[in-house]
Amino acid sequence: MFAAPPERALASGAENLTQGTSLLAVYAAGLAVPFLLSAVAFEAFLTFFRRYSLFMPALQKVGGVILVAMGVLLFTDYLTVLNTYAIALTPQWLWSWL
Repeated sequence: MFAAPPERALASGAENLTQGTSLLAVYAAGLAVPFLLSAVAFEAFLTFFRRYSLFMPALQKVGGVILVAMGVLLFTDYLTVLNTYAIALTPQWLWSWL
């Protein structure tokens, strides 16, 4: 059986056509805004990228090591252990804020 995505299910359950259309319009705008912002900031990103392009090979290697380490932690189930330690070290004020 076909299940509608949450945004369409919410819009189809709206009380009237205007409310459903408004919900879909807000969803579409939320989907479009990040792409529009990235188009506006593209030139600034290229300037940043050209300036720091010398560091990219090292950054790629560091990212690869982190990715492999996370894979090993996930495969050996030590990521859960580290998560348990992180939860234990989380301050109480942060828990109340969340």
